[in-house]
Amino acid sequence: MTYIKIKIRTMTNNKKSLIILLFCLVSFGVINGAVFTNLLSPSSTQPYKMANYAQFELIASSPNLLTNVVQITPQGDIQRIKLVKTNNVFDALRIKFPINYFSWTPFSLRFTPQTNGEITIVLSGPYEENTNKIPYTQMNLWDNIEISGAELTNGDFEEVNGNQPIGWLLKGGVANSGPIPAYKGRYYGRTSFNKTIETTFAVKSGSNITINLFARSMPSIAEKVMRRILSKNTTAHTTAKKFARGVNLTHYLELNPEKVGQMPYPQTDFKLIKSEGFDHIRIPIAFQYYIADSNYNLNPIIFDKIEVLITNAFLNNLNVILCWSGFEEFYSKPTECTNLLFQVWRQISDFYNLYPENLAFELIDSPPSSLNAPSLNTIYQNTINIIREKNPEKTIFLSPPESSVNYLSYLNLPYEDDNIIVSVKVFDPVYFTHQGINFNGLDLKELIGIVFPGPPQKPFVLKNPDNLPEAVKDWILKYNKFPSDINPCSNRSFEYYLNIARQWSEYLGRPIYVSGFGASSYADSESRSKYYFQFRKYLNEANIGWSIYDWKFEFKYIDSARNQPLPGMHEALFEK
Repeated sequence: MTYIKIKIRTMTNNKKSLIILLFCLVSFGVINGAVFTNLLSPSSTQPYKMANYAQFELIASSPNLLTNVVQITPQGDIQRIKLVKTNNVFDALRIKFPINYFSWTPFSLRFTPQTNGEITIVLSGPYEENTNKIPYTQMNLWDNIEISGAELTNGDFEEVNGNQPIGWLLKGGVANSGPIPAYKGRYYGRTSFNKTIETTFAVKSGSNITINLFARSMPSIAEKVMRRILSKNTTAHTTAKKFARGVNLTHYLELNPEKVGQMPYPQTDFKLIKSEGFDHIRIPIAFQYYIADSNYNLNPIIFDKIEVLITNAFLNNLNVILCWSGFEEFYSKPTECTNLLFQVWRQISDFYNLYPENLAFELIDSPPSSLNAPSLNTIYQNTINIIREKNPEKTIFLSPPESSVNYLSYLNLPYEDDNIIVSVKVFDPVYFTHQGINFNGLDLKELIGIVFPGPPQKPFVLKNPDNLPEAVKDWILKYNKFPSDINPCSNRSFEYYLNIARQWSEYLGRPIYVSGFGASSYADSESRSKYYFQFRKYLNEANIGWSIYDWKFEFKYIDSARNQPLPGMHEALFEK
């Protein structure tokens, strides 16, 4: 390890320049992120922690102002509360939504007042205590606040007098430039739970008021920030082009072999996969079912089964991803299964070390969110080290917990290994994509008939609403009622998550890959083709590789009886 001694001379009143310099040093990996956040921490008695969510409040000057509230952004939480100030009780909304350190996250809501009055928007931050009951400072950054239907002064914070944004009241918070680039312009607001910024705007009865804003977090002392790769021409970026358009071969090796019959993928499937326009297959495999003894040795039969798939793929110029999937014991007891994980990957790595680079490994499909970031990254680092002993040039895919973009901030990949691609899954809106099948324990047969995009021409009526939770019924209500621009069954439901994945990739210099998306074949063919087309269009424009669910089962692409794609599917995925 190389140590660099840096001497910095700065005047006391030039703290802003020092902070910018330190942030640059963190971004280039010269100093540890913890050093940076320690220097930003307001005091040793109030520890600093990266905020995982942003928080702000809307406070009404009188009743019946914050009515008919609609959350437009897919993620977030709006709570109606009562605030007591100077013996007066005010109707208010407390809004929270997830944010990250690598991009500006949008949030939108709409409401329609029933009377004239004033609304105060208070930009604050999350409240959380450490084990010593001392609250963390968790900084929220704010920018580009826009309100349609009312007038807001200086929502982009570009007009400032020192740290004072014109038109805003400071209560400990500030607005200035800093080490993180603004969403737009130069300046942004900085707040925390006890250091806020607020302003007031007038609303009129019957006017639709829409608030759009962006928030972001600062690097954390609790978790090291992943070092950025500035090049967009790494080994992984080059390899990602081989895995641009794929299909998952499910319902075979990821299942218990005692419950699987004949191999469902004959040679003709591979020829058809290639001729349709796919360039790779992704094979989910439950290796744990093939452990032969207490030393975790694999039964050779699993390699025989995989070899049939690889051989047929290679004969048809299809690249292959082998993904450990369905490892339920690891999902429930991850730390107890690490030795098993390492020993099995050592055998896989040894067996395939002479195979070409168009065979790639995916370490574990959708690791559990119960794993904290340091534990997950340690497991990944150890597994990567094992593979690199025999396979220094093979591409490795890995995913955040639950393969969710919400956990991308967990990842801290080894900077020296630039042949890693991060995979995520996006199946939103799930009540459309999973209609007719089971989703997280919910039987969604009741939802057959949901169309994409919403709203439907005729309201969708649940036959047995008592069998479904309130969240589903609330979604159906919005699906029937809301116009296309804010409907929960529209492009915005998946573009929100894909935007986060794209921004993570661009900021950190790591390719992203969508290892699963699709809609069940219970959906009507026109809705399916519209959904796949819009989803694929976004991914292609963002240069993100993908693999659909699936070839011939619940999310099937192909009609096996006719050996033809289902109506509209080829056009949706491969035609411009």
